[in-house]
Amino acid sequence: MSAGHSQRRLAAILAADVVGYSRLMGQDEAGTLAALKAIRVELIDPKITEHHGRVFKTTGDGLLAEFPSVVNAVSCAVAVQDAMSKCAGKPTIQLRIGINVGDVVVEEGDVFGDGVNVAARIESLAPPGGIALTETAREHLGSRLKLDFTDTGTHSLNNIEKPIRVFAIETNGSNSSPSQSKHQTFDLPSIVILPFLNISHDPEQEYIADGLTEDLISELSRFRSLRVMSRNSSFRYRDKEVDPIRVGRELGVGYLVEGSLRKVGPRIRVTAQLIDATTGSHIWADRYDRPQDEFFDVQDQVVRTIVSTLVGRIQAAGAELTKRRAPTSLAAYECLLRAEALPWNDPAGSTEARKLCERALELDPHCARAFSLLAILDRRKWEDNLTASNTLLDVALTNAKRAVAIDPNDAYCHHYLAEVYLYRGAHDLAERHFLKSLELNPNRPGFVIGLAHLYHYAGRGEDALAQFAVAKSIDPFFEPPWYWSSLLMIRYGARQYQKGLDAFRRIADPSDWAHTLAGACYAMLGDQEGAKYHIGEALKLRPSLTIALNLSRDPWKNKKDRDHFIEGLRKAGLPE
Repeated sequence: MSAGHSQRRLAAILAADVVGYSRLMGQDEAGTLAALKAIRVELIDPKITEHHGRVFKTTGDGLLAEFPSVVNAVSCAVAVQDAMSKCAGKPTIQLRIGINVGDVVVEEGDVFGDGVNVAARIESLAPPGGIALTETAREHLGSRLKLDFTDTGTHSLNNIEKPIRVFAIETNGSNSSPSQSKHQTFDLPSIVILPFLNISHDPEQEYIADGLTEDLISELSRFRSLRVMSRNSSFRYRDKEVDPIRVGRELGVGYLVEGSLRKVGPRIRVTAQLIDATTGSHIWADRYDRPQDEFFDVQDQVVRTIVSTLVGRIQAAGAELTKRRAPTSLAAYECLLRAEALPWNDPAGSTEARKLCERALELDPHCARAFSLLAILDRRKWEDNLTASNTLLDVALTNAKRAVAIDPNDAYCHHYLAEVYLYRGAHDLAERHFLKSLELNPNRPGFVIGLAHLYHYAGRGEDALAQFAVAKSIDPFFEPPWYWSSLLMIRYGARQYQKGLDAFRRIADPSDWAHTLAGACYAMLGDQEGAKYHIGEALKLRPSLTIALNLSRDPWKNKKDRDHFIEGLRKAGLPE
């Protein structure tokens, strides 16, 4: 396979994103997708073309475009925002736009580099309906456009080495700037739970501190009147000096919670404080010094206090909190946390995880999460071992159903039951439980991707891709190790072969399965050289691989969708 040609150049990059995308999708998914498609086709794309720009990457709710000059990029951004402010209809859609000028690398139509990364980062600093641009872009622009600029100061951006000075441009669609954070408004009260510190002398208690953080995120996510940042966003700030105002700007949240945990003998001390991220001031703080068997009562009390403080009167808040069945043993809870932290794709890791789940059940025979984890371990063992008996799936289903029976209000239990149902071919039951898990915890991107996989196997490629966009809107940094392989699969299913290859190039260590899909993409694009190369790489990793073996575990709902995969693999030259 011939190597791709790379070109380095200076470019103006425009990043645009929809404000409150996940909320809009939750309110009216079909209407939002239709409105976005119309805006792209009728407004945004023509404006980009008019200003000599080129879209090189899109997501469900955003895009990246390259322009020959910053004048073109800024003129286009102003024209788009002014036109958007005049659009009427439901759902009401607003954009944030970020612009940067910097070195980029162009390869096979895609654009990479810090010039792109900075534009994507500062976009979140723009007010709804407004534009943010870097100091470099501002200097390149000079006085060539008559616009009003506001210096919003220097900002530390995630994964960008040096702080960046950012300017805001006022448009007809905006009424605030990033520097006016104290006047910023949010669609819902928005909050991030920062990782609780383990201040015990025992480093083993790190699991308990992390578990407290994750459970607070999950519990707060049950309230539709709050927007809660995901675990991935939260844990980016682990072991870092935290400036509440900077965190608020980076994540677009109005509040944050931080705290600590200390275990001394049979007692646990938890401290927690709620901070206004727009001003840095403390709203509420408390300390809980309790016997360890009251640990879960402390969790509930912290959640209840935060919710009542932020949202005001939430009827039945106490009743909602008591619906989830917490473990009765702190030791069982720690076993679960240790099991979840292990690498399940490693045989030794999955074996140890199973032992920890079984130990959790010895300590607490009614531990719902332990049953659900055992179910998913069996489901994955069945999927990975292509010659394993279907009896493993039967055992997985029994344990997954038992978990939901014990705790019908645990989002994880419903999600894992949905996974088992999907691989048993029970698509309708799987969808019911995937949706239930999202109803209980709408802010976990992994749950959203589970629904995307269901739609993929049901032949609903566009719906599957829309769920990936929803996951990214919940957590822009959500990219677990399996992310790009999964997106490759779904893009192939949606007949987006070139975009599938774009996803493949982002995989750090492609598996035989990823190589076969890449080969199928090349084959469907008519590139037999590329197809042959990737099938060869797949067979190096698994010499016994065949089309039948590759698809033997896939739970297709319709024969035509399975046949579409067979067609690509057959054209690529994978043995039958």
